Amino acid sequence: MSILQTLTNTTVRIQANTGAVATGFFYMFVTNDERGFIPTLITNRRALVGATELEVALQIKEPHEIEFEEVIFDLNKLAQNIVVHPDESVDLAAVRITPIIKYIEKNGLQSSIHFLDEGILPTPEDTFNAMEDVAVIAYPNSVNELGEHEAFISCGMTTTGIDQSYRGAAKFLVNTTMYPGYAGGPVFTYDRENLANQDICLVGITSDVFRLTEAGLMEEHPIDTMIPATTENQSNMGIMIQATKIRDLETIFKNML
Repeated sequence: MSILQTLTNTTVRIQANTGAVATGFFYMFVTNDERGFIPTLITNRRALVGATELEVALQIKEPHEIEFEEVIFDLNKLAQNIVVHPDESVDLAAVRITPIIKYIEKNGLQSSIHFLDEGILPTPEDTFNAMEDVAVIAYPNSVNELGEHEAFISCGMTTTGIDQSYRGAAKFLVNTTMYPGYAGGPVFTYDRENLANQDICLVGITSDVFRLTEAGLMEEHPIDTMIPATTENQSNMGIMIQATKIRDLETIFKNML
């Protein structure tokens, strides 16, 4: 199994009772207190706006077989566990998913969940080429319904610097197919010539996409989270949030009691 296939276990399709459908990924914040760690699900903030329930379907393992099981939790009850990025221009949010982890442990189940953590984020010492091979892992809502949990891997190339600001924002552009439902999906650099290479980096989170106007101009639009989705005149140019912005969420979580 290639590293990209393994990384599909870091992602999950999420659906809010507002009708919003998006992708999230599992991320573990490590603390220096008695908590030890904080398990979270990171996605775009707009996928959670107005929601009172969020449905997450996990792949869990019973003895000698693998089954799909839906774990549903209420965002109202978890309101104190939802953290949004303090900068409104950064479309990121994280939900503490301790109840899901406790459910799995209480019922003696094993899950295929794979948590990402600080070790996979870029460091100040990391350098990137002007063009980097990247892979987006996400769930297109056009072919997935809750209960059918297969992530897509869309490979492409950066068209602006990963570690450089795009129009003054902590974003970069990627030339790859962007489907409705991709909002909140993780973006990884990888070695296209050697898929067994474990040297990967979480560099971004999907957020927006360019669409062509009747005048032939390119305009930024959020990746559609609603069904049916609007893809008219949509280009293959995605706008990604720099993954280093996750550290801002970590700071907030660590300051929470």
